[in-house]
Amino acid sequence: MSFQRRQVRGQVVDIGVYDEGSGLIHFPYQIERGVRFPDAPMELIGFRKHVMDTCGSLMIPEHGREVAERYGNPLVHVGEPVKSAVFVPLAVGSKATGVM
Repeated sequence: MSFQRRQVRGQVVDIGVYDEGSGLIHFPYQIERGVRFPDAPMELIGFRKHVMDTCGSLMIPEHGREVAERYGNPLVHVGEPVKSAVFVPLAVGSKATGVM
């Protein structure tokens, strides 16, 4: 996948692609503060699950324990905790196939 970080400014940027067969979301692109993380597939949960289920964007203006618990999301997956976040579906037609 060809993707240049300068196109999106953020502390953390990842692209998750959902595999219906395994029920896992894979991350062919995941970077935090300039450090690239290897693909570590995970179960579809929390914020990403909400975006996949609704095929709609989700903005988290202030990330904290209460918001994470409301969506069933861990406070931190890898790296540092975030202060805010935006999750956007990657869609084909009206079906979400992943999350950025």
